[in-house]
This record gives sequence, structure tokens and C-alpha cells, in this order.
Amino acid sequence: MKTTCQISRFNRNLLLFQSKKLRNARLFTMTTIVATLTFFASHQSVGLANSLKTYPILVEGNTLQVEVANSRETRKIGLMGRPSIADNSGMLFVFPEDQHVSMWMKNTLVDLTAVFIDARGSVVNIEHMHRKTLTSHQSRVPVRFVLEISSDSPLANEIAVGSFVDGLSRIPAAFD
Repeated sequence: MKTTCQISRFNRNLLLFQSKKLRNARLFTMTTIVATLTFFASHQSVGLANSLKTYPILVEGNTLQVEVANSRETRKIGLMGRPSIADNSGMLFVFPEDQHVSMWMKNTLVDLTAVFIDARGSVVNIEHMHRKTLTSHQSRVPVRFVLEISSDSPLANEIAVGSFVDGLSRIPAAFD
């Protein structure tokens, strides 16, 4: 027959084991929650857009670091959800072939200037676009690239039709 001391030691060990098991279960649950939230946060449109690789291009003597949107998905998301865009940055949309392009500002939080660029790097038209609108802004001729920059950037007023964009040959081609 077990003594009271043996029973209480057994109960204490059982409680410690159950307590440790409960701590491990809580730790596993918290780790799973954090991992899930991290996954979903990194796959939201803003997370996807912020993770694009950047490349330098030269426009009117200004070096810009541009994120490259060269897939259907990244072009669809564009700069949506961005609270601001630095004066020396932007997004370069790359298309698989010269084509008429139309841009809009759905879910875009800042005013942008769209610079439509042909395959040689010449600016063919410029459109100033207002935030959160569904107005369509189109290229006048088929283009290979569209550069979006903040309308507040000094470059938005310096660039003109006929300007040349240098560095496009280093930009990865579109894939769809």
C-alpha cells in the first residue's frame, strides 16, 4: 500500500508533467499563430509590392531606384496601398511586348505620374493620375514600359515627351 507521501509525490509529478505539456501546447499554438500571421502579412498586396527587387534607372539626370513589376500579378498590384513614395523611387511596369497600356488608381493612396516609355527608352506620353480613382490613363502608342513616380516628385515636372530613360537594358524582361 502506498503511503500518503508517495501519493502526493506522484500527484505533484503528474501536475508538473501536465503543466509542462500545457506550456508546450501554448508555445506551439503561439508559434503557429505568429507563423500564420507572418505568412498572410507577407502575401498581402502591400507586402508583395514591397518585396520587389529594385534597379537603378536614369531619367533627366536623376537616378531612380525602381521596383520592377514584370509579371501579370505584380503589374496588377502595382503601388496599391502605399502610404508614400520617395522622390527618388518608383515602379517600372514591364510588358512582354509593345502594346497599348491602360493604368488606373484603384486603392492607390498617393497621386502618381505615369510615364509611358517605348522599347527604345523614349518617353511617348505622360499622364498625371489622382489617387483612388478608376479613371483610365492610356498610352497614346504601343509601349514596353510604364514608370510610375510620385506626382509630388520634382522629376514629375522635369520629365517630358521625348526624354530618354537609360538603364532599361538591365531590367528583367516580363514573364506571363
